[in-house]
This record gives sequence, C-alpha cells and structure tokens, in this order.
Amino acid sequence: MDCVFGGDAGQTWVHVSASKADAGRVAARLLRNARDVHRRYHAPEWIDIWVIKKGACWRKYGGAEIKPSRGCTHKHVERKLS
Repeated sequence: MDCVFGGDAGQTWVHVSASKADAGRVAARLLRNARDVHRRYHAPEWIDIWVIKKGACWRKYGGAEIKPSRGCTHKHVERKLS
C-alpha cells in the first residue's frame, strides 16, 4: 500500500493505492487514524481520502495534489472531523 498526503491543518488530503477488494478497509483505517489524530491535536478539520487504482492511475495521481478521475478511483471519503 502506497500512501501520499498533504494539505494543512484545515484540509488534509490522502492518496492511497489499493486493490478494489481492499478499498473499503483501507479507507476505514485511514479515517480512523485521522479521527485519532484530530482528537489528540485538534487538526485537521477535514480529511479527504482517495483510494486510487494501482498501476498507471497511481503513477498519474499518486503524488499529485490534483483530484483523481472517477475512472481511477476505487473509493472517495470526505469527512469533517471537528
């Protein structure tokens, strides 16, 4: 599982690569971790998790701050943590 994140204390984005079968589990784990970080440090206020297909999609969107296309996204979760 490859993971890249960025943003600031207000909005944090996470791009992670996973198979379609693991997408829900991976997104849930990242959301749980983000809630724990928010409880402890009161940041970030929003989390934006993108589970991206492996291979060409990951090479195109993995390290970029741009929004992945729908065709390359297994799962997208956006939540307000505060």
